[in-house]
Amino acid sequence: MPIAFLAMISAGVLLIDQISKFFLKDTNLLLIPGFIKLTGTTNTGIAFGALSDTVWLLPLLTGLVTMSIILFIVKTKPQGLMAIGLALIVGGALGNLIDRLIYGSVIDFIELLFIHFAIFNAADIAITVGCILCFIAILFLKEEAHV
Repeated sequence: MPIAFLAMISAGVLLIDQISKFFLKDTNLLLIPGFIKLTGTTNTGIAFGALSDTVWLLPLLTGLVTMSIILFIVKTKPQGLMAIGLALIVGGALGNLIDRLIYGSVIDFIELLFIHFAIFNAADIAITVGCILCFIAILFLKEEAHV
């Protein structure tokens, strides 16, 4: 899969993430009663607010992990689900990294009302879907299909 195509996937995720955060960061809107609400908030930590006291550590780790994934993509030229999964992870990680560098926290806005769960954003969705695709590629596809 061409690296330029994977870069476009990452850039698309980044664009969707940053535009949605810009417009929804101060939102308080019930979309579907009992199901989903847009609730603008910030998170200085990672999932569920963990590591929220490490202001400098999270951007550093995010940057290092993201650069490692990019180098892995360039060096190994993954294919199929693995390639798309990694591109989604990079785009999402860059979206949240930009927030941390500019605001000192990540902007979240999607709140699920039918379960008690953290408020999240488009970057988080891309990272989660990307991880799932990578796991599927590793567990169920032939070795040569994912590296």
